[in-house]
Amino acid sequence: MNLNKKIAIYTPGIGVPSETFIRRHIEGLAPGRTVVICDTALALPAGNWSVNCPVHCTTSRLNWGSRLLRNQLTGGHLLPLIDPLLLFLKKHQVQVLLGEFLDQSLPLFRLLRGTKIRIYVHAHGQDLARCLRHEELRRGYLEYAESAGIFSMSQKGKDSLVALGLPPNLIHVARYGVDVPQDIYSKVTTKNQVVRCIAVGRMANKKAPILLLESFRRAAEANSALQLDYVGGGELFVMALHYIRAWHLEDRVFLHGVQPPSFVSDLMAKSDIFLQHSAIDPLNGDMEGLPVAILEAMACGLPVVSTRHAGIPEQVVEEETGLLTDEGDVDGMANNILLLAKDPALRLRMGKEGHRRALENFTWERNRDVLRRVMRLK
Repeated sequence: MNLNKKIAIYTPGIGVPSETFIRRHIEGLAPGRTVVICDTALALPAGNWSVNCPVHCTTSRLNWGSRLLRNQLTGGHLLPLIDPLLLFLKKHQVQVLLGEFLDQSLPLFRLLRGTKIRIYVHAHGQDLARCLRHEELRRGYLEYAESAGIFSMSQKGKDSLVALGLPPNLIHVARYGVDVPQDIYSKVTTKNQVVRCIAVGRMANKKAPILLLESFRRAAEANSALQLDYVGGGELFVMALHYIRAWHLEDRVFLHGVQPPSFVSDLMAKSDIFLQHSAIDPLNGDMEGLPVAILEAMACGLPVVSTRHAGIPEQVVEEETGLLTDEGDVDGMANNILLLAKDPALRLRMGKEGHRRALENFTWERNRDVLRRVMRLK
């Protein structure tokens, strides 16, 4: 590996709880050789992670004059004047830049295009769904044909970009990766024990938390052993709380709000089934990329009950590592929960197969190596 090659990573915000994969890029792609460009840095409790490297934050450089020029150069996007940014990159001898999110990175790409810095951009989820509905952004994305490369978290995401008109050879599939232990503890649940389900994720429309709760409620009516722990905050948290109270599920469903990774890991280790009912947001078309929580569940040896949505079928092999239904099919999801709840051997088999699949395809090391190879960081 070339130890002298420096990389800058652009992220709209440092500390965003649902974007720990970006933190992974900052900390693990080129340790000691990374700087960060951001628009905002969230402090506790709003943010739950920080970085230990040089940071160029645009909010510290806002003034009336720079806003005026920035509006002319970038259509109003909150980016710094080009001179301070170039000075920052020159000071740290940056040779490679990775922009997180296609839509957010576009103004930065336009400002730095034509410099000697090799610019890569990383598509994630919402930038491939909601944003592709906007004609201006679709035209803007085609400008990335002049970039050094584009990363997609899934094959489905790559297919969307190719359909838009970007060159296939420029787009690299770099599936998300998580920490996957070599061995997992096999939980054997007897007939009389509680069957613990777990859901993890921000309570937003594309996560469809109410559909998940309705699926669980229907399953719990038929199986009194079922219990659900739900970790995550978000704009639909209060609605979920009202739903639980309206159906008197307080002794069956436990909302934990936003919690640190260690809390989630401990809870997954005690759980039997992972649930996620992802669906396209009916308001703006937002959708998932490759849900990290599903990968974490597979790494823990949990069978997954989810939907045929976005990149999820690339993660979960139906009938082998989990059970999938169509978006919105609460009866189908309830039946899948019941099927796993009554069959400990099936849970064990699917959990082991999911762990094996995660170990072979979705480790952080595998994701890191793809990114390093393409960006020629080694």
